Amino acid sequence: MFNNLTSTSFSFIGTGDTLIVDSFNGTIYRSVNGTILGPLHDFNTAQNGLLGINSLEKNGTKYVFLFVTESGGFEDGDDLTKKIPPKCNCIYRFELKEDKLTDPKLLLKLPAYLEGNAHAGGVLRIDKSGNIFVMVGSLDAENDDHQPNLANNEINGTNPDGRSGILVMDYNGKPVSAILGDSFPVNLYYAYGIRNSFGMDLDPVTGKLWDTENGPDIGDEINLVEPGFNSGFNKIDGVWTLNTTADGEDERVITLNPSGLVNFSGKGTYRTPELTWERPIGIVALGFLNSSHLGEDYKNSMFVSDLNNGYLYNFNLNENRTGLDLVGPLKDKIVNSTDELNDYPETSNNIFGMGMGLISDIKTGPDGYLYLMKMNAGSGGILYRLVPNN
Repeated sequence: MFNNLTSTSFSFIGTGDTLIVDSFNGTIYRSVNGTILGPLHDFNTAQNGLLGINSLEKNGTKYVFLFVTESGGFEDGDDLTKKIPPKCNCIYRFELKEDKLTDPKLLLKLPAYLEGNAHAGGVLRIDKSGNIFVMVGSLDAENDDHQPNLANNEINGTNPDGRSGILVMDYNGKPVSAILGDSFPVNLYYAYGIRNSFGMDLDPVTGKLWDTENGPDIGDEINLVEPGFNSGFNKIDGVWTLNTTADGEDERVITLNPSGLVNFSGKGTYRTPELTWERPIGIVALGFLNSSHLGEDYKNSMFVSDLNNGYLYNFNLNENRTGLDLVGPLKDKIVNSTDELNDYPETSNNIFGMGMGLISDIKTGPDGYLYLMKMNAGSGGILYRLVPNN
């Protein structure tokens, strides 16, 4: 239990050695076998706060990467209390030395906005080559219009600015592969057309990237994210497009091959979700368990959390690990709702845990067990370790 910490993310730097963020206050703490040390650093944060953390050891140096919405007036929350625009959604790299974060380096500065800034993203993941993947949301909750038209070098009339996608860089913040184009920041995009996401992880078997994505009033998603992946926002949510009938009424229509999407002259590719919910569940974190510590049935399987129900779901992947192993009514990859809010009997066999609250981060620890960060706003965060009953 981390009293008074509202934690969205954590990172292991060794067995029993964990970095924990206090998202609202912008502080980073270290937990060594349950003893809390710090704070190691304190940011002045705007509304979204300190969202993501991950770490990497390279050439004997421990690097810590952070995604933070910094305040514009050097005071926590001044975007709300004083209407001061945030400084940025920034990605920093620090070095961890003797319980201190030192030598800060600003790797990337992204736009942040004064109000409705709910779609910052902030998830950080690092692959086996040391490449850093960064989830960045669209503009804000009131202005969901960021299917990036990078083919015309525009995002709704402005120059590309790194929003609404997954970016990839090396540990110095430099591009590692110009998938969609050579100009900055297009050369950082690994995926695009993403509305908002709180979950992302790499398959421990194939190294392929997966994510969750939140729909507005329809279409939460789980996606396999190949290089150049276009998630389709804002033209499509889940598998539903918004059409206008002859009577002038709006209706949702299942569309598996949407038209009019940006494709970068064939470099970007739309792919339908591997699973989508008709009525959103508030999908949050995604993580793989890369051990058999919970039994062979769960080895290398995927765990996903939701906000609306407090459920933890478990999914196995198919044989070639390019999709989920879905059976029965889920074979169409669509979770149909009932008349009851958030009642989805089709996924009942995939519910691993109930009453979990808001699980904001899921990672496998150095000891091979699955760890879950429970975010309790204002009353302290909880880091769970899942172990077998026996």
